[in-house]
Amino acid sequence: MATKSSEAGAAVLDPSAVVVCLRGTGQGFHGQVFVLPPTGGKVGRMPDCAILINHPTISRYHCEIEIAPAGVRMRDLGSINGTWVNGIMGIESWLHQGDILRIGEVNFVVEIKARADAHAPHAFFPPAPAETVTTRLMGVGDGKAQPIKYENLRRERGTQRNRLSDLFRGRII
Repeated sequence: MATKSSEAGAAVLDPSAVVVCLRGTGQGFHGQVFVLPPTGGKVGRMPDCAILINHPTISRYHCEIEIAPAGVRMRDLGSINGTWVNGIMGIESWLHQGDILRIGEVNFVVEIKARADAHAPHAFFPPAPAETVTTRLMGVGDGKAQPIKYENLRRERGTQRNRLSDLFRGRII
């Protein structure tokens, strides 16, 4: 799968020898596996994307994943809700086996397998890592434990612009 490069001493990835896929972990995509073409492709809601994901928080052309000898690289394409790798929002980032890739509000685990391993029946379905388990927020305002509704949480937090302006003004968010 990876060999050493003689000039820089860095690992070189053979795109024809690996299969890269995204395994959904929530938001209605739990367990679904999206396999990228050998050179990579765009992820979004448009029919011409290599990985088509119909979710309201995903942009038409959200991000692009490139598979090259240097490695697997993600590049955000100016999406509204951003692309996150292991909890860090990024415009461009390298992806590795087991990384948590959040596209909009949908989480995926990055799977990079040797092409020979991809034909095994269990190749893309190992148990989900502990980081991808969804927890349920509970509010205890009036003494009764109840789920916090997403709509209420969004209204309380305000828009991203308001949160950023509060941050710059020194207010606690």
